[in-house]
Amino acid sequence: MVFLLHALFRARLKWALNSWYKTFYDVLQDAEVGSGESGSGDHLAAKRQEVFDLLVEFGFIVLPAVFVHPIGKWCGSVWRFKWRMALVRAYLLHYDVRVEPIEGAAQRIHEDTQRFDEGIYQCLSVVLDSILTLVVFIPILLEAGATAHPPGIDSPAWLLIVAVTAAGGGLVVSA
Repeated sequence: MVFLLHALFRARLKWALNSWYKTFYDVLQDAEVGSGESGSGDHLAAKRQEVFDLLVEFGFIVLPAVFVHPIGKWCGSVWRFKWRMALVRAYLLHYDVRVEPIEGAAQRIHEDTQRFDEGIYQCLSVVLDSILTLVVFIPILLEAGATAHPPGIDSPAWLLIVAVTAAGGGLVVSA
């Protein structure tokens, strides 16, 4: 459950940062003033204050991540360790003590369970992160697809279809 909540938090953080970047760079783009305008100093001071306010907002957006990411990583590490221990215990139930011991068997069991755990964890986290990120960005993809579309395509969902197809294709190729 913590794994899923952490993935949701990461997807929400990506969405919030994307919105913040849009606002921030729009403000920076609008900060240019003509050289002959009167009051340009006031305009620059207002823009400077607006940029400072946006940087404070950025701090509030990422501040929870400073606490949530280490906690999520720690919970994931504990869960993975418990799972590896369960795998080792399941193996030991089938271990025959009458067979002559193999040198380095304990290390081999440890390394194999660790590699298996790492592979499953990475696979699940990448797939879950990709799915949740795509779900969070659906409204943005639909809005962008309605605004800018290739000739002959009138559907606002065209960009979403391209993103889902590319993600699915990448998943199939990776598998």
